[in-house]
Amino acid sequence: MKRDLIYVMSVTAALIIGYFAGHNRGRVPSPSSSVAQRVSSTNSRWGGFIESMQSEDQMTTALSLYSLRCLEAGEIQPTKEFLASRIAYFYLSYGPADHPRKPLDDAGLELLQAVHNFSQTNNILQTALNRRAEELSK
Repeated sequence: MKRDLIYVMSVTAALIIGYFAGHNRGRVPSPSSSVAQRVSSTNSRWGGFIESMQSEDQMTTALSLYSLRCLEAGEIQPTKEFLASRIAYFYLSYGPADHPRKPLDDAGLELLQAVHNFSQTNNILQTALNRRAEELSK
C-alpha cells in the first residue's frame, strides 16, 4: 500500500515536472530579441514553474498527510477508497489511454495504462472508476 502511494505520488510529480519543463520547448526565440529579454523571459517561466510546483507540492503533501492520518487511525478501507477516488479522477479526466481527451506525454500515457491495468485486479479502484464515470455522465 505504501509503495503504491509513493509510486503514484512520484509519477504525478514527474508528470508535472515533465509538463512544465517541456511546455515551452517548441518556441524558438526571435533573432531580434535581446539577451536581456530572453533572460527576463526565462526567469519569468521558471518563476511560474516554481510557483506551480509549490502549489502541486502543497496539494500532494495535504493529500498524503490526510491519508497518513487515516492510516494511523486504522481507517484502512476508507483510505483506500479515498486514494482510489483521486486516481479515478485523474484517469477519467485525462484518459483512458486509448481515448485521449487531452494530450499527455509518454509518462502520462504510461500512468493511464498502469491505472487501467491495476483496475483490472483491484475492486476498490474499479468501483471508484465506475462511480466517477457516473458522476461525469450526469
